[in-house]
Amino acid sequence: HTPSWRVTGAGVPVKMMERTQATDISNVKLPELAAWNLYFLAKLGFHFTGRLDFLPLENLALALFLVLPMSAPLLRIAKHSIGIVAAVYLLQLESNLPPISRLFAQLDQLLTFDAGYLFELTLRLIPQDTLLPLAVGLAIYLFVSRYLRISSFVLLTLLGITIANITPTEVDIPRPVAATSQMPRSAIPESTSLSGDASLNAYLENFFSKEQQRRVALPAVDPEQAAFDIIFLSVCSLGWDDLEAVNQQRHPLLQRFDMVFEQFNSATSYSGPAVLRLSHASCGQLPHSDLYQESPAECQLFSQLSERGYEHALLMNHDGRFDSFLERTRRYGHIQSELLPHTGAPQSQKAFNGDPIYRDRDVLTQWWQQRQLSGSERTMALYNTISLHDGNRLLSDSSLRDEASYRRRLNILFEDIGAFIDQLEKSGRNVVVVMIPEHGAALRGDAMQISGMREIPSPALTRVPTAVKLIGPDTRREGDTVYTDKPVSFLALASILARVFDEQLFSQASFVPGDWLSGMPETERVSQNEGSTVIQVKGQTYLSLDEKTWSEY
Repeated sequence: HTPSWRVTGAGVPVKMMERTQATDISNVKLPELAAWNLYFLAKLGFHFTGRLDFLPLENLALALFLVLPMSAPLLRIAKHSIGIVAAVYLLQLESNLPPISRLFAQLDQLLTFDAGYLFELTLRLIPQDTLLPLAVGLAIYLFVSRYLRISSFVLLTLLGITIANITPTEVDIPRPVAATSQMPRSAIPESTSLSGDASLNAYLENFFSKEQQRRVALPAVDPEQAAFDIIFLSVCSLGWDDLEAVNQQRHPLLQRFDMVFEQFNSATSYSGPAVLRLSHASCGQLPHSDLYQESPAECQLFSQLSERGYEHALLMNHDGRFDSFLERTRRYGHIQSELLPHTGAPQSQKAFNGDPIYRDRDVLTQWWQQRQLSGSERTMALYNTISLHDGNRLLSDSSLRDEASYRRRLNILFEDIGAFIDQLEKSGRNVVVVMIPEHGAALRGDAMQISGMREIPSPALTRVPTAVKLIGPDTRREGDTVYTDKPVSFLALASILARVFDEQLFSQASFVPGDWLSGMPETERVSQNEGSTVIQVKGQTYLSLDEKTWSEY
């Protein structure tokens, strides 16, 4: 008789051992996503609330890669390291932020920022109204994960969204404008097509072609004409959008100017290019790539003034070393003057990169006293202030942040400019004062750029409160300050200076600001930084990050 159950050497029936092995195989589990669940759950939350242009297939692929079983410790470290890089890159693809390549292009500048300011910028990447939901979500996750396999839920959700998004239209018909890393699909208008890109490219090409032909010639100085100085107040980080954010768009200082431009386009959102565009004001607008090339003599505003007997003066309330601002301004702006030293001036702020910033009133007063003692008949001064730059800290109250800090620094700056105008009016000299902001501060930010980011020259950054004031003991303004909403840029400033020369304004007893604005050259709204172009056509704002394809901003 042979028994139906064979016994192994371990004393376990064979069939029982087979059943045990089958049970072990059924209990095999893939590695958990663990902390990665938080990454995917947060992105799903942002996706369903419309804050993120979620890419389902890419996220599913990343999740499947992260659950691959790796037994060797080094392989697990390599897997998660690759996952972190891929996760950051994927998040950037899905966000509205500028391409990450721009971050690396400016890495050398970012590394000079104060550590506290870098931390502050990092916090701004997280929308403040999401902090509480994220905290609640984390608490729920920590509780639920003790009883349920969250990884299974995440993987099934990613799979479901991916399947739901794979349709014949998505697969078979390519989008006419690619939703690349620079632009979320949701921001691409339905009507945009290849022909739309072609027409916008043609528009931009035609714009620069027309601008090349535009010139404003400064008349020769008449020996009998009353001499006058010209002072450009180049203000960093001052836009109409910022003034509106702190409810100062009708600040009393603006009422002291004769002409205020409500639609002046600075054409850039960075300081260096803005000053070079001012120095090129006698001619039409240049492409950004041409700003650092030698321009024709008739386009060099500061050189033309020098030919008309104007001595140059260069003033800043900082050292100008950041991003080689001083060097490039003197070289490409044709400023024939050394920087005024800050001898004896006390520090009033600490800059975003830790450098000292001096109070505007002290720097301007020191120069004006020297100017009055000089024997120069005519002087052109360029003053650059960074008192409003994002990340600066007042030494008198370093605890102020964001809008509170900006409002306080704005009031101090405008108070100092007002005091400087008082000095000019008491001096008995004829002076043309031009307040020309370089760009806005991005105080409020928007869906595509966090507060303080100026990578894309959006209208909120390039629409700046430019103003002109004519000061003379023998001439006065008739009427109130004139606000104009004409779309203008630097060529309009050159035309006003040309009229002051041509019509010998300071030989007249009075003037009407509105008359000086008639016939002023207007300029279409085209703005550029390195790697980004923004245009406004028929009330719509379009952005290109590759100089080929366009999407709505």
